[in-house]
Amino acid sequence: MPHPRLRLSVLCVSLLVPAMARAQAPVGAPTEAVETQRRGAARALYSERRYREAAQAYEALWRDTGAAKYRFNAGMAREAAEHYGAALLHWQAYLASGSASPEERRMLEQRVTATGAQLQRVHIHVEGALPGPATLTLRA
Repeated sequence: MPHPRLRLSVLCVSLLVPAMARAQAPVGAPTEAVETQRRGAARALYSERRYREAAQAYEALWRDTGAAKYRFNAGMAREAAEHYGAALLHWQAYLASGSASPEERRMLEQRVTATGAQLQRVHIHVEGALPGPATLTLRA
């Protein structure tokens, strides 16, 4: 029997994809100076091994700017934080954006394959309509 702390890839994370699929900068995107400052702060967090916080900073940069490069960075930070399912989502979206260089594409395709092989898939089937917004929480 697998250890209860076995890393899980939950298919319900695909519910996050529509919110994460935006590719264009929203109205009110940060100025170049603000973006540069925030990018430096995210790099500093990563250098300090504060990977979860670095990932959140890169994810916020991506949401606020629409720049696909932040998906790459967020994925690397999520992987370092051992959030493998989230890392895969970021890397797959970055690869799909067409922004990856050939070298990045080769490296990420290998990482996606290796990381995906480590995860255990969980299939969830929900029947019937749920009233209002619903939240699904799984604990291992």
